Amino acid sequence: MLERYPEPEAATAHELQPGLGYCWITPDEAPAARVRLASRFALIRSHVQAMLEEAQDTLR
Repeated sequence: MLERYPEPEAATAHELQPGLGYCWITPDEAPAARVRLASRFALIRSHVQAMLEEAQDTLR
């Protein structure tokens, strides 16, 4: 969405703050999430990194 409509990036960043917009992923979703680590948007990269770290912690 941000690739096509970059204007709402600030609002998206607000929604993806820790404790607000985070979701949980399952182990089988991790490969698709890792692809997003290459996003040109820092807020997407940081969100995905946090989700992957939390998923990794859950699996321990």
